[in-house]
Amino acid sequence: VERDVAAALRRADPPIASGGGMPVRSPDGRPAAGISLAAGAERLDDSRIAELVPCMVDSIRAMEQQLAREAPHLAQAARVQ
Repeated sequence: VERDVAAALRRADPPIASGGGMPVRSPDGRPAAGISLAAGAERLDDSRIAELVPCMVDSIRAMEQQLAREAPHLAQAARVQ
């Protein structure tokens, strides 16, 4: 996941802005929300991306764990359908 996000942020030539996002998934695996990050290319270079992507992943995993604890009915509802 981290490589995909970093690669997507480097595609423009010349880059004017950099950004990317990743889904926050509900307990059943469906997207429930998203987290995005954007900045001017001069502020979000490869080294900064490498620093920030793991933070995004950690934050998303924490939100997914909280969703699993506080909204277990989301997974149950998906199994019933």
